[in-house]
Amino acid sequence: MNFQISGLHERHFQHLFGQTSEVLAKHGVERITVDSRPGYPCRVSLKDVNIGETVLLMNYKHLPALSPYRSSHAIFVMEGAKGAIFGKNHIPEMLRNRLLSVRAFDANEMMVDADVVDGLDLEPIIERMFSIELVDFLHIHNAKRGCFMARAVSGRSISPIYLGPSDRRRRKQSLRARQKKRAPQTGPFSVQAEAFRRVRYSLPADPSGPA
Repeated sequence: MNFQISGLHERHFQHLFGQTSEVLAKHGVERITVDSRPGYPCRVSLKDVNIGETVLLMNYKHLPALSPYRSSHAIFVMEGAKGAIFGKNHIPEMLRNRLLSVRAFDANEMMVDADVVDGLDLEPIIERMFSIELVDFLHIHNAKRGCFMARAVSGRSISPIYLGPSDRRRRKQSLRARQKKRAPQTGPFSVQAEAFRRVRYSLPADPSGPA
């Protein structure tokens, strides 16, 4: 199964590039000079930043929807970074040399599955998760520190951009129609996601499901 990994879009951070330390502090952002490699993975270029370059350390809402899994965490962004275009099934080297936590979400940003894997063995996990029909996208995290690393989607060619709120709304509208045609999934994560979907969209309870 084809997949594509993408980083965050630089437009989310351009207003911070080149700012003084005082201005950055007002945004809760710190500027750091890189002193080791690997060690400072840029979430825009999806590359480990070279020694001597500067990165911005900040908190970023990587899962901003109003759901139980809404979350944010610290990330590094290299100043002046540009998004890279990755082909289908390409794994950035930045992900290869780390222990990763991969989390699968449906269109409502409810977690469907999760696993921990060495970056060298990432492909089988991605393929397994995308074989679950309910899964819409994956978030890849650093397993040790928990910070967001990258996003993956299945079977579609997209630009290196982390979808903004309006993009997510449009995708959800089309995906909801597809979800209604799908057969119920099994397993604890899937039961949880299905129950949340029914409450959120005022769907009738499934008489065959748990009381």
